[in-house]
Amino acid sequence: MRRVLFVCCISILVAVAHAQETATLRLDLQGRLLRLDPAGEFVAVFADGLEDLRRGESLMGWALALDPGPSLAASSDCGWFFERLGEDREELLAGLDRLPSPAAPHAQRARFAMRVAALEGLGGAVAESAFEELEGSDDRSIRLAATEALARQRGEPSARGLEENAFVALVRECPSLPHAVAVVEHPRLPRPDALRRTLRRIDAARAGLSDDPVRALAELDRAAFYGYEVERRFGPARIDATVILVWLSGRTGRGALRASMLGEFDLDSIEQGLVADGVEHEREGDLLRLEIDGAWTLRVQPDRCTLDDEVMALTPLGGTLLGDRDLERVQASLADCADHPIRAAYLHIPAGAFGPGLQFGNLLPFSIGLTPGWTDQSPCRADLHFAREAAATVVEGQLRSLVRALDPLVDDDVLPPSVLDQAERVEIVRDGARLRLTVPFQEPDDELVDALAALRGG
Repeated sequence: MRRVLFVCCISILVAVAHAQETATLRLDLQGRLLRLDPAGEFVAVFADGLEDLRRGESLMGWALALDPGPSLAASSDCGWFFERLGEDREELLAGLDRLPSPAAPHAQRARFAMRVAALEGLGGAVAESAFEELEGSDDRSIRLAATEALARQRGEPSARGLEENAFVALVRECPSLPHAVAVVEHPRLPRPDALRRTLRRIDAARAGLSDDPVRALAELDRAAFYGYEVERRFGPARIDATVILVWLSGRTGRGALRASMLGEFDLDSIEQGLVADGVEHEREGDLLRLEIDGAWTLRVQPDRCTLDDEVMALTPLGGTLLGDRDLERVQASLADCADHPIRAAYLHIPAGAFGPGLQFGNLLPFSIGLTPGWTDQSPCRADLHFAREAAATVVEGQLRSLVRALDPLVDDDVLPPSVLDQAERVEIVRDGARLRLTVPFQEPDDELVDALAALRGG
């Protein structure tokens, strides 16, 4: 019955859009997104306040974290955004002639950066000269979007990245040596276009299993265009790197977490947006602070945005708390996988972190490097470095056993055959205490999409 209801909703949307010769997204005078609902009415994608800016259950939200876009808005699903607005390639190109001024509303400037990102996604179909003319823009975010688009078309590395001084300053503020650290250098990530298509299909199939498919589809739109809405309300923002520091709970103390996004943030615009949404906050010079759900503290500075749990919120920002030797340990742990844009390492595990008598920690790699890949030509690569060769051997055996265990599940029709086909394409190579996994990406067939949607639940 749920599947029938979902199909009916989609059919109505398609029929109404075709009959009215209109797109399934519109913009109001303030640049707010409106989506076509099954009744043929355009309703707001995002409600006022911060409630709709929380990451919901939609998988599409994860694509935002894996996008290398030069701004939050450009990290939205830009191609789908303009497709839903009804713009084809020619209209996308024509829009480059309508360059907004730096004083234009946030929404207008955000959409222009998204237009550049959408055109860049077309690859060689767009001449480099279209982007070169934008490099002289007075708007920093548009200038950067054009520069990034040109670099990708030419196969050149991004000029953005993790600034060593910023990273050192961040680690210096730690009250003690973290147990684990992870870093994501966003500009070095590949465009996740194929991933977005896959997640979009899974979310849409999952909506068909939901008690409320209309709400589920609305959540998909919010996840896909989240970055645009944030910049529409709070001004331009850029994230060059994300650094996550973790203190595990053990017999000697409680756990803690700090996640910092390094980049560029406009505090005045952010404060104006918070005031407009009626959100309580504190502003003191170049530091803006607000509480989230009583358990998290968000602190925004011009060059970073820091999210602390209730333990880390008591640690002041700025100053030097961590010593030179511990800082060197953190840097050395990440240097082991420096050729990957996503790196994680644990420096030590506190007693009791995984429960009494559990030796799971012995099988943990002390460093992990990950390079996502969304095509057969650029597969996903993961490098795991263990403290001992014996641990690498055990994990290698477990991974190979996992692949073999899929056979009976496919034979019993628990999993579609494409799962086994994909698993058998995974290459596992061990070199001493190191493991390398190479996973070619293949967009799933409809059978696998339905199976993944069912796993997610209704």
